[in-house]
Amino acid sequence: MRFYRPLGQISALTFDLDDTLYDNRQVILKTEQESLAFLRNYHPALSRFESSDFMQLRHALRKTEPDIYHDVTEWRRRAVEQAMLQAGLSAEEASVGATAAMVNFAKWRSRVDVPQETHDTLAALAGGAVWAE
Repeated sequence: MRFYRPLGQISALTFDLDDTLYDNRQVILKTEQESLAFLRNYHPALSRFESSDFMQLRHALRKTEPDIYHDVTEWRRRAVEQAMLQAGLSAEEASVGATAAMVNFAKWRSRVDVPQETHDTLAALAGGAVWAE
């Protein structure tokens, strides 16, 4: 790697949590299961809603609005809202329902288990430890 200007003093390091500080796979699987259960229980017209239905809605949204791909939360919310509209809910009911679904999603998505090893590494970095290879 070549640097063409001095970097200066590094004052902060940031980490992407998912699959960097903890294994994200199980969290996502559980979140998807709970999100689907929430949708199915939200309204009788959605009781047979499947993950594949959700993926089709997301795909259609991305096709018609390619920039939505960059806002994953909004993309998900809009797909849920669309599912509710297609199930016969009014625009207002679908909006309220999509918001409730996103609250549920965030609750499950935030249930992560950061291993002790990660806490130890971050504590060492915070203490100014220097790592050598």
